Amino acid sequence: MANNVLKVNGIAIASIAKINGQTDSDLAKINGEEFTGVTDDHVLIEEQVGFTNQSTITFDELEQTTYNALMFQFINIHSDDDNANFRMASTESDDYVNSTFWEMYHFEDASDANHEYRSADDTELNDDSAIAMMARTLGDGADEVASGYLWIYGLDNDHSLVKQWYSVFSTNAYNDISYGQTAGGSILHDGSTTQAITGIEFTMDSGTFDGTIKLFGLKEA
Repeated sequence: MANNVLKVNGIAIASIAKINGQTDSDLAKINGEEFTGVTDDHVLIEEQVGFTNQSTITFDELEQTTYNALMFQFINIHSDDDNANFRMASTESDDYVNSTFWEMYHFEDASDANHEYRSADDTELNDDSAIAMMARTLGDGADEVASGYLWIYGLDNDHSLVKQWYSVFSTNAYNDISYGQTAGGSILHDGSTTQAITGIEFTMDSGTFDGTIKLFGLKEA
């Protein structure tokens, strides 16, 4: 069955516990539309909506024993400085990141378009760094924003798996260039061992930033 009901009286079905005393598991149809109910396969864990002038946004309730993967959604991330880079890191200072960064770009005046691997924006484990870039060259103009997603995999109850991550962003940069930016890599404790990730934080490399970030838990299909 397909779930053809997204909202009831303007309220998302995930926010409704019962309708006329019936839980979603007891309902087959609403006004003739198929209704399969809400599952926990894709669940909003936490959201920080419409924040402004923040130097760091932290998510420290990752629920790793409940979900096999996490997905962060970034909406209109806006820097208060020009030429700022949006970054992610584990909140544990001894968790190091190995990453790679690649992008496509197109100048707004159509003078140039290309793609490139940017080794200068990679992070290596031997750098002893917990920080990895996800989007670059944001600006302080009203239309100079980035939106995208970050996925983290390898969550398990005994924390024996390497934490793999992957991000994709669409960025309207301060220098009048549109970018499609992709990054990925792994997170390892002390650069060599696996353990639970206690939190993820997001920063700019300069100044503060605004936007909305949502965290979802994902289960295996």
